[in-house]
Amino acid sequence: MPEHSRDGKLRVLTVGPDIKGQGGISSVLQAYARCFADFSYAATNSRHGSLGGALVLGGLLLKLPFYRLAGYKAIHAHGASRKSFTRKRIVLGWARILGFRTIFHCHGGGFRTFTAEVGRDSMQRFLDKYDAIGVLSEGWAEFFRDELKCRNVAVLPNIVEDSGVRSATPHKDEPMRLIFLGKVCREKGCFDLLEALASRRDDFGGKVEVLVGGTGETEAFEARAKELGVSDMIKMLGWVGPEKKASLIAEGGVMILPSYIEGMPISLLEAGVAGMPSIATRVGAVDELIEDGANGILLEAGDTAALADAIASYLESPELRVAHGAEARKRITGHLPEAVHRALDNLYESIR
Repeated sequence: MPEHSRDGKLRVLTVGPDIKGQGGISSVLQAYARCFADFSYAATNSRHGSLGGALVLGGLLLKLPFYRLAGYKAIHAHGASRKSFTRKRIVLGWARILGFRTIFHCHGGGFRTFTAEVGRDSMQRFLDKYDAIGVLSEGWAEFFRDELKCRNVAVLPNIVEDSGVRSATPHKDEPMRLIFLGKVCREKGCFDLLEALASRRDDFGGKVEVLVGGTGETEAFEARAKELGVSDMIKMLGWVGPEKKASLIAEGGVMILPSYIEGMPISLLEAGVAGMPSIATRVGAVDELIEDGANGILLEAGDTAALADAIASYLESPELRVAHGAEARKRITGHLPEAVHRALDNLYESIR
């Protein structure tokens, strides 16, 4: 069977989490599916629980020989740490036996910590078996090249589509909207945000509205907001789908992500392409997306005083929000589909 598509490109099967899931990797894969005509995908787990995930994984292992016979030559596995990494190791290990080229694409913001848990030597042995490693940023590329001694490391930035939605210009007489999109948990800095709001209760009350889109520790979050006396600033939205997300961004505001651990957050990319500024922490690849004082405000994770100052800066100056939003829009080109597709093509060409 042919190992290349009709246009001569390497035939690649992409594998990863349930593409209909709610996580960041699933969002990236959904965009790939919408944007790339040559995208072929198979899941390694299920959003319906462990048993369903085991059945999906087993089914994929059974199907891989047939993909090989059908002309697919490479497996591109999107994953992160722990269970996600284990699933990808299983798939890529079997794929190598079948003669596939193999790519591990790391999205995990906690991969340094995971490497320390596994042991650097063990991680090097795992990764050395693959033909290429995909990472989200130059900073991560340095880690994989210099510390894990990986030979073929490619920067594959996360993708964002330009739907034409633009964030509304702030109005001085309306409350400033802070938009949080993601899992509601301590690792994402949600509880730090409550502390920051409480520290300036008199300044922010009636002037700041926080829209929280996500699931997770929502009951604990709401209880803490009530305890701190900032419940009136918080509006819980639950999980936010694509249409609702576009509507939220179009209505304007500031994206906020005071997280302790990240890869390359999709919410910051979506804010940038719409011309919305962001407040975020210097974790993962965030500082390669946001330049402090240019297209957003950066701070250290856990610094609630700096978080409160950042909110106050944008509250006091709608003009600053507009300027940072315009700059955010200018800097997003490397994450648009055309640029990401070129990066993928270059990677695939390197392993032919």
